[in-house]
Amino acid sequence: MPKRLISKTLTYSLLLSALLPVSCTRFVADPDACYNDKVKKLIVNNCATAGCHNPQDKRSGFDFTTYEGVMKAVTAKHSGQSELYTSLSGTGEGRMPPDYSLTKAEKNLIKHWINNGALNNSCTVSTCDSSNFTYSKVSEIVSANCLGCHNKNNVSGGILLDSYVNVVASQNDNNRFLGSIKHDAPYSPMPKFSSQLISCDIRVIEKWVEAGMPNN
Repeated sequence: MPKRLISKTLTYSLLLSALLPVSCTRFVADPDACYNDKVKKLIVNNCATAGCHNPQDKRSGFDFTTYEGVMKAVTAKHSGQSELYTSLSGTGEGRMPPDYSLTKAEKNLIKHWINNGALNNSCTVSTCDSSNFTYSKVSEIVSANCLGCHNKNNVSGGILLDSYVNVVASQNDNNRFLGSIKHDAPYSPMPKFSSQLISCDIRVIEKWVEAGMPNN
């Protein structure tokens, strides 16, 4: 083929590719961007705390403790049109949470979840391993389900759960930590604005307490 013809063919190909629609693979599925694995806990811990988007307070009319409630602030596949994301990534008076900002990774997690379809899904198969009842495992459970209300910026009920010392102190306060998680009377059931922890997580904490609450 003559060089001039090759050049023209290449030019036409480049022009054609530039006019074609952008591929749907623009938003590549993030393996962590699944609602039930990380997104739900991130939203509940940062947006459904006391005075905000929970069943009791329903700030701005939103309850973010359920998937259905979250979807009222989401336009699937369009993070830029979703109030949930735009308020998280905004600045000034309209920013959420109002007292601090989520990390870039946390914002991107929600952004990817929305752009991937905002599905009520799970990325991993849930398995129960109550044999791992170290404090390291307990800390993971606390971080995912409790720190939104019991951290330095939001000391709900005057209870901090941001360290081993504070978790132990809560348990030593008349079995408050475990009693609240198990929804035993007369304790206030925790997590406050969400469903009870799965039975496997509760058993992990029970076994850790029974073992003397080791710092391991």
